[in-house]
Amino acid sequence: MLKKIIIAFLIVACASYVSIYIYKHSIPKAGTIIRYEIYKGCKVPIKADGKGGKYRWIGDVPWDNFTIEEKCAIAFKHGGWLNENDIEEINQKYGPGRRR
Repeated sequence: MLKKIIIAFLIVACASYVSIYIYKHSIPKAGTIIRYEIYKGCKVPIKADGKGGKYRWIGDVPWDNFTIEEKCAIAFKHGGWLNENDIEEINQKYGPGRRR
């Protein structure tokens, strides 16, 4: 009886460890480009924030806080793509935590 309890406990412990391992490694690292929004010919990168699913961040500014027209204007100004060099300029212009 004790042997069955120990085996059951080990199975549950292993299953828990595997599920936690898979969950942790399924979250993209912060700054990873996950996909692109395309609007009026502008390719706007959507980056992971590293916290498990909030994907729309550029620099310190939540990407959802921009209107779609602002997103397109920012991307268009930078040749249709945003890169790391543009983040500082965006943060200076809009500031971290900008609100609509």
